[in-house]
Amino acid sequence: MTTSLEPGVGQVDLDLLAPALTDDAPLPASRPGGRHPALLLHLSVIAGFLLLAVLMWWKVWITGHPSSSMACQCADSSEELSYLAWGPWAVLHGHNPFFTNALQAGQGGANMLVNTTFLAGALLFAPVTLLWGPVATFNVLATLAPVVSAWCFFLAVRKVTRFVPGQLAAATLYGFSPMIVDSDPFGHFFQIWLFYPPLAFLCLYELFVGRRHPPARVGLALGLLTVVQFFVGTEVLAETLLIGVVGSVVAVALAPREAWRRARQAAVGLGVAGGIAAALLAYPAWYALAGPRHIAGAAWPLTTVFGSPPAAPIDPGAYRAVVGDGYIGASGPQWSYLGWGVLVFVMASVVVWRRLRLAWWAAAVGVVSWALSLGTVVIPQRPSTSGIWLPWRALDHLPIVSQIIPNRLASFTVLCAALLLALSADSWWRWATTPGPGPLAGLRARLRGARSVVGLGLSALAVVALVPVAVTYSFPFRLHKLPTPRWFTTVAPRLPAGTELLVYPYPDGFVTQAMGWQAMDAFRFRLLGGFLIVPGADGHHSSGVSPFGGSRLLLDQLTIPGYGRLPAATHGAVAQLRSDLTRWGVQDVVMTRQGRSAAYALAFFTDTFGRMPRLQADSWVWYGLGKDPPLGVAPRVVQRCAKPGLHTWDRPTIPRCVLRAAGAGG
Repeated sequence: MTTSLEPGVGQVDLDLLAPALTDDAPLPASRPGGRHPALLLHLSVIAGFLLLAVLMWWKVWITGHPSSSMACQCADSSEELSYLAWGPWAVLHGHNPFFTNALQAGQGGANMLVNTTFLAGALLFAPVTLLWGPVATFNVLATLAPVVSAWCFFLAVRKVTRFVPGQLAAATLYGFSPMIVDSDPFGHFFQIWLFYPPLAFLCLYELFVGRRHPPARVGLALGLLTVVQFFVGTEVLAETLLIGVVGSVVAVALAPREAWRRARQAAVGLGVAGGIAAALLAYPAWYALAGPRHIAGAAWPLTTVFGSPPAAPIDPGAYRAVVGDGYIGASGPQWSYLGWGVLVFVMASVVVWRRLRLAWWAAAVGVVSWALSLGTVVIPQRPSTSGIWLPWRALDHLPIVSQIIPNRLASFTVLCAALLLALSADSWWRWATTPGPGPLAGLRARLRGARSVVGLGLSALAVVALVPVAVTYSFPFRLHKLPTPRWFTTVAPRLPAGTELLVYPYPDGFVTQAMGWQAMDAFRFRLLGGFLIVPGADGHHSSGVSPFGGSRLLLDQLTIPGYGRLPAATHGAVAQLRSDLTRWGVQDVVMTRQGRSAAYALAFFTDTFGRMPRLQADSWVWYGLGKDPPLGVAPRVVQRCAKPGLHTWDRPTIPRCVLRAAGAGG
């Protein structure tokens, strides 16, 4: 059976996955239309999604200031500020954007393609960064992430449906999905700019089903999209390729004869796409996989365990958001959450989409992506289930796939659910507005005379289906102000270019503020440390899997809350820190009030550098490590001198206490 319909954007060829409602139900006649109505529709849709996104970020765009307000200049968001600023700065200064010595300075630098640098977005929005700074770029990207994702899904679903309200509801579910909403405040742009999966679906659908475009042209589009996605985020690219393989197997199983007839067309398109991607990504892919400072295996320990709970589609679970300095509060449910509304609407609609092979394809792929998203977790409160075999265990050892965090596959579960939502609404619309025989022919005839009422009713049902998800969100996002220390806005811009700094708090783990300060100072100085994926102590696996010891561990313990005990200022620890800082090329040391225990760190560093620091713009600074040897006071002296805490920060109480103890032989 071969049929076609006009969805308002272009003709849809329905063959391999033909969504025929019934064998005897003709499709609605095509509506006349031109490019201008279609353009107006898409502009209206984008404007609507943008309005929703602005409401999410109301406290930035309406009551705040986009160049200085953000959810929290801490943890991952500060790290992303650094990434957004790095690409434009590197290109303008003639540096390789794939590698940096501005972070991990003196410690080997970092391979930026191994990290979540969102390089394509950083370069595309470079004018915003250069004019208003990386915070403004962060806010623009965070606001546009759900808009772009939702609109790209809307563009794709227009290929296979024609009921616009259903398309809008489905696109809203995908673009404003729990994963995107939950990750948006943290700036995880590499995983929430999800334009690639729906556009890849659009290309693959055209190759396997459509006949409007030559396969080589479709392959060209898919190949270029793949290249762009590589520089947006390699993890989403790997996830899409994995689910693409699953989807292809399911499609062939559903329609083997049609698949065989389209094999040549698909092979041409995929060959062109693969050739373009291979040619343009040969060097970047090598650089990421085998270039300087690359890693082997997963970036973080227990990566394969980070799975969604099995009941996540119906159980919103614990909510999270940025409040204070951590991941606390309420911004959205678990990433696979769909809510009973979507599931009931889709399952009840099986009576009208039961003959749509595309719907069965979406259901099958959605179930597989959900199963894979479980990772290799132990089901909570059920220790006896630890031995249950989960599908991800068959894949977690494979190259590249092993670096995927499985719960992020939830985005494909949501994509398939959104596609089913659109197909369900569309099927009801077609059933109610097209003539057909059978015992319900009279009812269908009456419904055709009330198309507006039917349309409004279906629109209301589609919106109601989204309510269980919507009520779990907490908008607008709350902002937590963590002001930039005055030293970095008044003194740092006057430093000699390339000065290497040790900044307290030492940037690592979830304490990354200094990376944001460096980005806002346009990389005027180089920074010791940095929260990046770099080779660890074995020089091969990442530092998350093979952590460093010695002075790096000491600096982490001084800085990161809850990272073991504060390190004792033993003679060996102090001497080792002094020696390592010299070896790493540190020129100046800057201490701010922030960090785990700034008072203790101030006493520790005074002992290490053997001289009085300078109080400047509310920060304590040692300009040059100097030749003075460590003071060598007893560890208990450092603890005692730090007791006054931050109450005496703007007075020399703490460093003088350490110096007096050294002079007295303490």
